[in-house]
Amino acid sequence: MEVSQRISAVCRKTDYLLSKIDKYKMTERVPGSGRLRTASTSDNVTAVEKLVQEDNCRHTVQFVRQQETSIHHSSIHRKIRKDLALKCNTKKQAQGLTDANKKARLVHAW
Repeated sequence: MEVSQRISAVCRKTDYLLSKIDKYKMTERVPGSGRLRTASTSDNVTAVEKLVQEDNCRHTVQFVRQQETSIHHSSIHRKIRKDLALKCNTKKQAQGLTDANKKARLVHAW
C-alpha cells in the first residue's frame, strides 16, 4: 500500500469517527441500534415444534410454513436442528429388482 492510500484510509476512518461523535455524542454503539433478534424467542420455538409434530419433520415444514409463522426458513431449520435436536430425514425408496436383475447380480457377484 502506498503512503497516499494509507493516508486516505486513515482520513476516511477519522471522518467516520468524527461524524459518529457529532451525531451521537459518543463513539460506542448506540443501545438498541442493532438488528432485533426476534426469531429466537420461546414462542417461535414452540411454533416450530408444532409444525414438526404436524408434518413429521418433512422438508416442506421449512419452506411452505414460513409464511404462516413469519419465521425465515433458515431460522426454522436452525431451530429444528439446534433447539429441538432433531434431524430431518427423507425416506428413500428401495431399488426394485426384477427376477432377471437378481439373477444377473448373482452371476456377476461370483
